[in-house]
Amino acid sequence: MYPARTFGLISDGALPDGLMMFAATIECLILSLPVASRIRNLRIEHERAHERHVMLERQAQTDALTGLANRRGFGEALARAAAGHGEPMPIALLVIDIDHFKRVNDQHGHATGDAILRHVAAHVARVAGSGAIVARHGGEEFVVALRNHDLMRAGTIAERIRVSMDVTFDTEPSLPSVTVSIGVAAGFSDEVESILADADCALYRAKNE
Repeated sequence: MYPARTFGLISDGALPDGLMMFAATIECLILSLPVASRIRNLRIEHERAHERHVMLERQAQTDALTGLANRRGFGEALARAAAGHGEPMPIALLVIDIDHFKRVNDQHGHATGDAILRHVAAHVARVAGSGAIVARHGGEEFVVALRNHDLMRAGTIAERIRVSMDVTFDTEPSLPSVTVSIGVAAGFSDEVESILADADCALYRAKNE
């Protein structure tokens, strides 16, 4: 429209400057629509990429068989809990091992062994409670972190897990029942490695007995 007015094809009075500015504004808005659409698409792609990253990170911290945290997920959950507390907090660790699990696998097959692992994992998580951090530490071994628990309270929960394990298989007649041995140790959140080593030693004593 500007060239048309410049060459006299449109009179100056027919298109006043105010109307020209309005037309130019509308044109800019129309031209910006593809840019806005591209920005929106980029934002959606970014959100999807973030969701994929979160999902992959969660998978990297989760044991695929049992749905519990794995060793890495357990460590990071403990670190987050300790950071949120501000100062070293009382913590107890339970190291749980299924007795004679290799014999179970040899006699009943790995599919049955996997089903037993899932069953034990669910039972441990249920008895430990919602505030506990429960993980499969590898093989047939599980570990439970109980925040703000001393050795006595943690020992009570460990014994509850141990004595009730056999009963839970009454609802699973297709699975052979198993027993577990548990080592318990307590301390503060800034000495987790030491507590874990003590719990491991207690577990081996329980196995030997």
